[in-house]
Amino acid sequence: MIRGPAAVVAVTAVICPAAVLLAALGGVGVGTVAVGVVALGALVVLGVLRGPEELGVLLLLAAVGTAPWNAVSVAGIKLAPALLLGATALLAVPVLAGRTPLRMRPWVVVLGGSIALVAVLTWFLPPDGAYFASRYVGDGAFASPPISEVGGISAVQGLQWLVAAVVLPVVVAAACHGRLWLVARLADAWTLGASISAGVAVTDELGLSHLSAAILPYVDVGGRQAGLSVQPNHVAVAAAITVPWAVWRLVRTGPVAPRVAAAVCLGADAGGLVVSASRGALVGAVLAALAVLLCSARTRRLALALLGAAALAVVLALAAVPALLGDVGERLRFADAASADASDAVRAGIGAQAWQDFLVSPLHGIGLEVALQGHDIYLQLLASGGALLLLGFLAALVLLGVDVRTLLRHPDPAVPPGLVAALALAVATWLVVCSIENHLTDLFLYVPLALLAALRAAVPADDPEPLPARAAPAPDAPAVLAAAAAEGPRA
Repeated sequence: MIRGPAAVVAVTAVICPAAVLLAALGGVGVGTVAVGVVALGALVVLGVLRGPEELGVLLLLAAVGTAPWNAVSVAGIKLAPALLLGATALLAVPVLAGRTPLRMRPWVVVLGGSIALVAVLTWFLPPDGAYFASRYVGDGAFASPPISEVGGISAVQGLQWLVAAVVLPVVVAAACHGRLWLVARLADAWTLGASISAGVAVTDELGLSHLSAAILPYVDVGGRQAGLSVQPNHVAVAAAITVPWAVWRLVRTGPVAPRVAAAVCLGADAGGLVVSASRGALVGAVLAALAVLLCSARTRRLALALLGAAALAVVLALAAVPALLGDVGERLRFADAASADASDAVRAGIGAQAWQDFLVSPLHGIGLEVALQGHDIYLQLLASGGALLLLGFLAALVLLGVDVRTLLRHPDPAVPPGLVAALALAVATWLVVCSIENHLTDLFLYVPLALLAALRAAVPADDPEPLPARAAPAPDAPAVLAAAAAEGPRA
């Protein structure tokens, strides 16, 4: 069994050659073939040495690690979903053999059922063709398909979403059965993948690489970098939601190596947030980092000290260079940025259209084909699935919150303190940041939810008994004899 750092080393042996070769060879032609050969050879060797179940775990690590790289594909096939499919097939063997229980948390059932129901309703009750053709899309990445294709496109979008919202949590829970240590390793791989993408964005900005230009069919007109993702906001959101885990790794007491790795990841994330110029993700990442520090009494003073130091640094910098605030604000698109003004105008138009879509079909929306149009995931839920999908999504979040509460009240000794809170804060960061972003169905978004589901599935009962109160220690023998001597003989 591959455990601990060895698992990360093994999966890195698969991921890193792919990343290096893609970067060196432009991601096309011979480079793509070489990546496939190297990765396939490594997986075959590991499968022979460790067996199919362990190979499934490694494929799952690779899938989670490459999930933020949603622009990377081989022959048109997205890398992370393909790896997840392989992991699912291999990890299904012990489940079918009865060696591993199949545990699905209630929130997974509710969310998956809501998605499937909306997809079916759109198939049989498509939106009005004239209305659909006249919709404002406001982005070159979107175009209204013929109404005859809407049902099929909605079904495909629903299947892709179900892979992230249902298949991933179920597979992660199966893989982590009897391997609770794997939860932290999966979170490490997820954070590493997001940081690699952010690092690529930084090197592209510095002119040291041109990977994003090689794998994307377009270049952002505002000069923003996308890393290994399909769009600059994607690399920024991936970096932001992994910040809570990286900060927890950094401040946790223990070996030095994981803390150094966390510091490197945070540095790459910070760079990626800057060069992607995503305003919402940048603010969300800062607030998420502070939230992790404030959650622990040990690091609360550190958070306050960092806030004070940051405020002092800003005051001194502005006193030395008064124009610095304007320059930084323009670079980060908070002020006087033409691309920000254009983006805000598009967001307003898309948001208004999403609300109109909901008013046209308030019960089940106009279909999942518009699930990514709105720049507000809650508006997108209403537009694509109406009240049914929004209520299902919110109900799933409530049930997930119940699971998190159970994990916090009944901690497992095998789970390090603070791990559950870090994952929960990652989910919260996504839900807050994406009130102004459109990231709803991507695989990398559901990794922390899947890890929380795996931890909750490890609790033996649905309603665990409260932790027993710690009994007072029995007095030692000398104390008992001394007390008896003081009382004297009894009458």
